[in-house]
Amino acid sequence: MNDNDKDLEKDLDIPEETIESTDTEEMETSDDGKMTEQETAEDTEETESKTADNAEVTETGDTEKEDTTEDKKDTAEKKKKDSKIKGLFKSRKFRKGGFSIIFVAVFVAVIIVLNMVAGLLTSKIPALTFDLSTMKTAELSQDTIDFVQTINKEVTITVLAPESKYVSANQYYLMANTLLKQYRNYSKKIKIEYVDLTANPTFTSQYPDDTLSSGNYIVECGNKHRILTNSDLFKFTQDMYGSSQITSMEVEPAVTTAILNVTSENQTKVRFIDGFGDYDATYFKTLLEKNNYDVGTINTLTEKIEDSVEALILFTPSVDLDDTSIKKIKDFLNNNGNYGKDFFYVALEQKVEMPKFDAFLEEWGVKMGDGIVMETDSSKLVSVNTAFFSLLDYSTNSSEYTQGLKNKTLNVLGGYIIPIEITNENTAIPLLQTSESAKLIKFSEADNRDLDINKIEGKLYNASTISTKTSGNDEKSSVVAFGSNFMFSSNALSIPSYNNGAYLINMMNKLTDNTDEGITIDGKNLESTSLGITTDQINFITGICMAGIPLIIIIVGVVIWVRRRNR
Repeated sequence: MNDNDKDLEKDLDIPEETIESTDTEEMETSDDGKMTEQETAEDTEETESKTADNAEVTETGDTEKEDTTEDKKDTAEKKKKDSKIKGLFKSRKFRKGGFSIIFVAVFVAVIIVLNMVAGLLTSKIPALTFDLSTMKTAELSQDTIDFVQTINKEVTITVLAPESKYVSANQYYLMANTLLKQYRNYSKKIKIEYVDLTANPTFTSQYPDDTLSSGNYIVECGNKHRILTNSDLFKFTQDMYGSSQITSMEVEPAVTTAILNVTSENQTKVRFIDGFGDYDATYFKTLLEKNNYDVGTINTLTEKIEDSVEALILFTPSVDLDDTSIKKIKDFLNNNGNYGKDFFYVALEQKVEMPKFDAFLEEWGVKMGDGIVMETDSSKLVSVNTAFFSLLDYSTNSSEYTQGLKNKTLNVLGGYIIPIEITNENTAIPLLQTSESAKLIKFSEADNRDLDINKIEGKLYNASTISTKTSGNDEKSSVVAFGSNFMFSSNALSIPSYNNGAYLINMMNKLTDNTDEGITIDGKNLESTSLGITTDQINFITGICMAGIPLIIIIVGVVIWVRRRNR
């Protein structure tokens, strides 16, 4: 066997037995003849094919080894990453951070759920709502609450609009609706309904004498009802460009007054006397109407005073009364000897020559003073800019007319007061008084710039008096005089920190035997509000903020510094 055969054997990897067999066959066939060249070529091709196959197998094996090595590396790296991730999850830092994330997620979820539950509860139970606004736009006043709790008749308040459209129209309707729902929280007798006029066009036929519009309220009890329009529910003002803006929400006073009117059996008639100068008693008239008074006017020179009228009011006359009017007033108070009538006089803040009317007052034991009162007691002043506006005290002799006041600690506010002198103490008593340090600036000295205030004696002055005469059957007629018309202004009556409205209504109710609950409710001012505090209170608060608090901080800081230094 030559070297090439050995090499071929090696390449093909042929077993020795096969090779020996082949050599034997070659020897056996040597005598017969040699292989043809064609057979030799075929054997050579077959050998080369096997060699190529073996080479491919070898290459495939090498590739598989390389792939296996790479797979092992990938597996190792993956295990390493998995190990790091598992380590991260097991780390203290992750546990703390994960706990924080879970806590926040749970907390947010709880807040969302509580918010949803609170929303559902407050929509079903309005009493659960809390009003944190400055003017308490979503809360009823205590006067209204006390009143509605006494109602013993069924009252229905109908809003002429679907509730969903009403509350979504604007923020003011939303506030109005929220406040309206508070009524049923304090009285089971009050029911609130909503009517869509578009869906119920025949609804208006039930009120043929009224003009109804979307957004109106109907307050109804039995066969009596009151219609409240937007102008009743809101106060509008116009800017310089003619645009209307809502400055106050009057829903509570309007609705409460309407409930009072439809549930009351009778109204007390009051008439303002016209014909003796212009006057503006708009706010006072409104206050009376809100408290179930039938308010009107009368010209005593030409008209007869009806027997059903309980009280006459002469508001800031600028001219003297005629004899006919004086006689009618006297006859009215006498009431054919039966008495039981009342007359109210409110003075103008300037000197007016009225000899006939002054003579009438003298018959009732009072006389108007000659000047304007200036207050010098700083605890009674409401402004540092003027001493002519001051807080008035209730006279100890007139406790009868303060009984029923819900807050007797509040003062009545007066301004530009003409003092009232009592000439007959058997007939007249004081109602409201200044401090003992008040001083009188006479009308003749009003323009005197050289006037020395210190030389004027301080004394107590009467700002209001009541004179009473009694008939044989103990019926009383009264003449009430007020030296300040500012007491009846919108400023004095609308600020809840003063008792003007409550005091006046309480007194009038007692004098006219009006048994209705006195209501002095103001609207919700949506603009700036007055604090209603005195000069002394302002100075006290200023001192606390500018001196007291800084001093406390300094003292605490020094104490801490000393203690730390001595450790």
